[in-house]
Amino acid sequence: MHNLLKKIVIALFLGVCCTLVLIQDDAWFKKNLGIYFTQAFGQALDCTMTADAKRVNVFTGTLELENVVVNPHVDEGWHWASSGMRVQFSWLNLLLYGSLDLQGELTKLRAHSDIQHGDLGIMTHLKKFADAPATLLPIFLRSLTVVQGELVVADALNNIKTTLNFHSETKKINDVLRSSIYFGDGCATIAGISLFTSLAGSMNLEITERYGKMAANVRADCSLLVPQLPESDRQCYVTGSWENEVGTIMIKNGNRTLVVDPLKIYPENNAYHAQLSAQMPLSYLLALYKPEQDFSGEANCTVQAKIDLSNPQDGIHGHVEIDNVRYGQLPFDGRAKFSLTRKNGYCKGGVTIMPAGMNFAGSWHWSERDCSGGLELTNSTAIAMPESTYWQLLPNAITMHLHVDCDGQISGSYQAKATHSKLASTLDSGGVLQATHANCTLDGFLGRDTYELAVGLSSQPHLNKFQYKNAQNVPLIDVRTHESETNKIQGFVDFEAVKTLFKNLADIDLQGEGTINISGGMQASKLVFDGNLEKGTIRLPGTYNFINGFDAHFIADTDQKKLLVESACLTLHQGKIESKRAVLLLDDTFKIKFAHVPCVFENCLINRQKDLFATISGRLLMAKRPNNDTSIKGTVFIDRAQLNKNIFSQEFRQGLQQSPAYLFDTAKRSIDCDIALVTKEPIRIKTGFIETRAQADLTIKNDIRNPAIAGHITLGAGTLAFPYKELLISKGDIYFLPHQPYDPLIELVAKNKIRKYTVALHVTGSAQNPYVHLEASPALTEEQIVSLLLVGSEDESLNIVVPALLMQNIKNMIVSSDQTSPTVNAYFAGLLKPLTNIRLVPRLNDQTGRGGLRAALEIEVGERWRAMMQKNFSLSEDTRFELEYLLSDEISLKGVRDERGDVRGEVEMRWKFGR
Repeated sequence: MHNLLKKIVIALFLGVCCTLVLIQDDAWFKKNLGIYFTQAFGQALDCTMTADAKRVNVFTGTLELENVVVNPHVDEGWHWASSGMRVQFSWLNLLLYGSLDLQGELTKLRAHSDIQHGDLGIMTHLKKFADAPATLLPIFLRSLTVVQGELVVADALNNIKTTLNFHSETKKINDVLRSSIYFGDGCATIAGISLFTSLAGSMNLEITERYGKMAANVRADCSLLVPQLPESDRQCYVTGSWENEVGTIMIKNGNRTLVVDPLKIYPENNAYHAQLSAQMPLSYLLALYKPEQDFSGEANCTVQAKIDLSNPQDGIHGHVEIDNVRYGQLPFDGRAKFSLTRKNGYCKGGVTIMPAGMNFAGSWHWSERDCSGGLELTNSTAIAMPESTYWQLLPNAITMHLHVDCDGQISGSYQAKATHSKLASTLDSGGVLQATHANCTLDGFLGRDTYELAVGLSSQPHLNKFQYKNAQNVPLIDVRTHESETNKIQGFVDFEAVKTLFKNLADIDLQGEGTINISGGMQASKLVFDGNLEKGTIRLPGTYNFINGFDAHFIADTDQKKLLVESACLTLHQGKIESKRAVLLLDDTFKIKFAHVPCVFENCLINRQKDLFATISGRLLMAKRPNNDTSIKGTVFIDRAQLNKNIFSQEFRQGLQQSPAYLFDTAKRSIDCDIALVTKEPIRIKTGFIETRAQADLTIKNDIRNPAIAGHITLGAGTLAFPYKELLISKGDIYFLPHQPYDPLIELVAKNKIRKYTVALHVTGSAQNPYVHLEASPALTEEQIVSLLLVGSEDESLNIVVPALLMQNIKNMIVSSDQTSPTVNAYFAGLLKPLTNIRLVPRLNDQTGRGGLRAALEIEVGERWRAMMQKNFSLSEDTRFELEYLLSDEISLKGVRDERGDVRGEVEMRWKFGR
């Protein structure tokens, strides 16, 4: 019996199994089971589900569906579909615990959800999906796997669309739902403009329910591409978290040109807000606004913003700071700040623009509905004009207005008033701007003059017309495109325009007249034109020379930022300057980064006030290398020159130091120089004290504003003019040393025969501390020698008067700068001219022992005869007579009648003995 029952049970079990095996493949059974499941799914999750049952496995508790489509009963802005869905439960768990623990898998999921009132529409459905449905038999979703899923999220209000391709694994353990999501791709757009692409990474989600309230913790680590950034900066890395209802997101790229740190989401006043702090290129923001326009500019942008996510249309506040701006190749050296408030698609705020040394403040507004806006600015600080003038723009002296309409056309105006701080005069300026996509015009005035500027923007920016007229409506500048060939320009610049601009802006009076003619055109990316000066008589500032003509051929390559000047010739009233080929390369800020400018000049007249007149020739090369200062090298030959300054004076040395900077006008620029200065013919030097000729061989190096001068100047034959008799220069040298350019070494020897004495003057030492030594043969004291130089007498009694004082200052006379002073010349002439041949010499010491006050009257007749009468004013008969005749430099005859009436003769002979 026992065996029989066992066999019956086994048979029934096998029968049931066979029945189940047969029934799970039955089409009717699968169809009805699929219908039952979709109805139960729809009732449990309050939605509509359609699907086809593909496979049933009763033994494993598995149901596979295909062509799954799920929609809400009413339009809630979401739906999803899957090519395959597999649901599985455990019979063991059902028998032991009386509940169904489901495990689900969705293949090729395609889900769509709208953002409604700031919430994700599908979230309610997902929450019901994760919760246990209210059925007779408890059902729990223990795990859900999505393979090749795609979620599309649309925000119609803000015109944002996000697409995510992902694979996910979700498990529920007790009351904790854990999900791992792996992104394979993803992108987002706003108004059809791509925000990011190629999203990849992972996100871990943990949702718990406590006291009936859901709490979520999220960790994400992803990478993505931002297409609006340069190719090398597009790869960005994103990290984020959500915890305690506060979210934080950080975005950075490798070069840190885009940094969002952080984007914080938090609840406030029953709504979620987002607070953003970011640094990014300005071109990225502009590209989000107008992707069809090619923004060639660059700028760094710092953004601080706060957004009410429940009402993003009206809930945006913040400010933007922009610096390092460059549009195309035009730099903007400064910063700009904008504040922002957005309401109903209308944005407005304040603006502060801070170029270098300036500050402009104002307001702006923009209507997103009309695509129009405006900007108003005024200067809030004083603006100094060029440093060589006293002109400045006081605060609020500049006002600017700009308006952009819905067609992108710009109109505006400006007013400015410059004030002269010394003359208390003003200079008004203003203009009106009109710009479209094809043209830009600016019409304005400067003082009583007017100007018109028209630029074409259709293909490549080009000048259409520029005209500048004076108060009499006479064109001073007129440059425009050719009437029949728009790629060619022609025009002229009257020198009156240059004079007017220099006078108004720099308070510099230029003298001269002439017309500069311009003709040329565009050749590919090159502007090729010729310039020449017609009927020119333009005075070179600080000189008596004039520019009479100028011719040159110019090639400006805008792509390479290169300027080539060929066959340049500057014709002067006396002399000319030529440069066969000069090259200039500019950097992105249009500053010179490379220069090679050789020039040859011939017989050019220069002067420094009325002290120096010279004609010079030579060759110079001005060069500039990247990251190096400009340098000038070459040789300057002094063809002929006349100097009316004392060559030993400090003023001459300072003038020599300043002459390179004077010639090249480098008051503010650092220029290294290596210039050789050589005389072809001796420089003629003539002052009231010295007259000579000099040969110079000097080198000028280091910074041209403070050069180091080395070399020497050699003096030829010349004279030093003393009142009685000049001294003849036999040797003269000035040695310049690099370490003491203001204190050269001096060596000067001057000699002459005065009466029977050979007098020599020696000057040694340095210019600032000279040592002067006088000697005579036969020997005399220095005071006696000075007496000879002044009055031609060596009598010692004269030392009591002027010579002792003059001896103390004779070195000052030699290095004095005021040797041409009429006062000094008149003094010596008035004092000594009546006594040129007659001198009254008082003798205060009595050498005869006869007592009394004596005086002597000397008379010279030519170079050889001298007569003297000496009188004692106390004794009427005490008178002495002398008559002297020089036979030669070594022999003299003298006849004497002394005080006692005795007469005698003397022969005086002098011998020189050499070693």
